[in-house]
Amino acid sequence: MKSTKNQKAFRQAVAAAHPSVWRFARAMTGRTDRADDLAQGTVLRALERQHQFTSGSMEAWCITICRSIWLNELRARAVREKSAIHLYDTATAAQVFSESETNIFAAQVFTKVMELPEAQRETAALVYVSGFTFREAADILDVPVGTVMSRLFAVRKKLTAWSEGIAFPRGTLANERAEALATRRETDSALVARLMALDPAKPMVADAFARITPPPVDLPMLSLGRPMLAAASGALVASAAALILWVATLPSGPAWHRQVAEYQVLYTAQPVSMIPPSSEALIEQFGALRATLSVGFGSEALADVKGLELLRAQILGFEGAPLGQIVFADPLGRPVALCLMRGGGQDPVTEAELAGLSTVAWSTGTHDILLVGPVPGGEMRTWANAIRTRI
Repeated sequence: MKSTKNQKAFRQAVAAAHPSVWRFARAMTGRTDRADDLAQGTVLRALERQHQFTSGSMEAWCITICRSIWLNELRARAVREKSAIHLYDTATAAQVFSESETNIFAAQVFTKVMELPEAQRETAALVYVSGFTFREAADILDVPVGTVMSRLFAVRKKLTAWSEGIAFPRGTLANERAEALATRRETDSALVARLMALDPAKPMVADAFARITPPPVDLPMLSLGRPMLAAASGALVASAAALILWVATLPSGPAWHRQVAEYQVLYTAQPVSMIPPSSEALIEQFGALRATLSVGFGSEALADVKGLELLRAQILGFEGAPLGQIVFADPLGRPVALCLMRGGGQDPVTEAELAGLSTVAWSTGTHDILLVGPVPGGEMRTWANAIRTRI
């Protein structure tokens, strides 16, 4: 075992790295509570693997652990591998920024960052937020330096186009010159490096994330021998991961039921309240639902279910197949979703608790249907019975 002095220094280094780890986790998960769990899981795993750290940047090492947890444990349980279903809801930005003018702009920047593809988002978090060099970020991500530059160029282009209306600093370049530079950067890495040194996106993103305060780090005293330490901290990491991964109760019904429930956990009353009901939009949305999933009902069939306000319909997906989601709000503003996929059979009505939510499932012969929400089972049963008579 390391000496007590070395252990203390190691723990202090982990604690010092925690704010950067937490902000990276915030960028990856899109939610404060998920970032808390992911960062704490990282701290616990770092303490467990102290013997693996020999030299170099503690911050980079911890973020590598954080990303590993995310890739190997969290993303494997995500509802979809790609961005058709997002972990981030733009309304969450309002939960962490005040209403001052500068904070409103920071919240908008934060939202734009969270809308980036995951590869661009994690690269921006490493370079813009944590301050790593291109080489350091490339090592953490295990990609070439050129890939880091290319991703950041795309981020810069999107953010500056949004904030200034054009992709290059206003008034400095004619369109032809801007297009020529955009072409050259594909093959000229030195040019990309010079452009990034003047990157207007970096201070915007750094400031937005600096305004989000990470929680205090929790460094449990694990004064055990290595075998016991691995077992104990492994159990603690598993507990943290359970929160990160939104682990549901034992699976019940088709696999997509559980995945939908895990996705639905991400919804809260606040973002749902920001969906403006629109009869014209609903007609269009249900038209897409009919065209994609061959359902035989429209928005009028579900517009007056007692106790539910119809908000929207959208097409998501599960394992390459279309999945329809119809979103309601109950009288307390809580989100309730009616989800359906093509399927055969005439299964009886079943009830289950998945990911802490109440669900009612049934089949019509042509579609498998799931009603899911954070409400008592009795209310869900009543709504399910009403919906079954309408569709």
